[in-house]
Amino acid sequence: MKKPTVAIDLDGVIADTPNHIESGLITKGYDIVSFEVYNPKIRGMTDNKKAINDVVHDIFTKKNLEVKPYSLYADTLFREINIMADIVVLTARRKEYHKQTREWLDHYIPSVPIKIAHVKSINKPKYVKDNGILCLVEDRLRTANHAARESGLSTQAMW
Repeated sequence: MKKPTVAIDLDGVIADTPNHIESGLITKGYDIVSFEVYNPKIRGMTDNKKAINDVVHDIFTKKNLEVKPYSLYADTLFREINIMADIVVLTARRKEYHKQTREWLDHYIPSVPIKIAHVKSINKPKYVKDNGILCLVEDRLRTANHAARESGLSTQAMW
């Protein structure tokens, strides 16, 4: 019998990427008015995409392994989950960073086979529904609620 699949978001759930993005923006001299994960308000900018892309590119190409998992026990936790379910990591990272994403997962969670799916946040609900995902672990409540509505899963907020 095939095991069910658990989908886990990467950045903001497993990897502490948001803090690296914020500090990268500050290091580059951007004046951050407020930091809302992947949509910071930067003084004097109406379109922050270029600033974000520059910082993200630096992180994934130069400092990839400096981004730590939130838990020192990530590998153990994933081994426990993998006893009962296959794991797919969902990431909104562009496919050009697939090699770095694989390197990061293999470094910090070496004992578990993990599939990577590059899926934009807006498309995660469709991915969950189309792939019969049993459980989605997601840091964006809006994405989690949308996925729940699309797939019939229930939403449980945890902090």
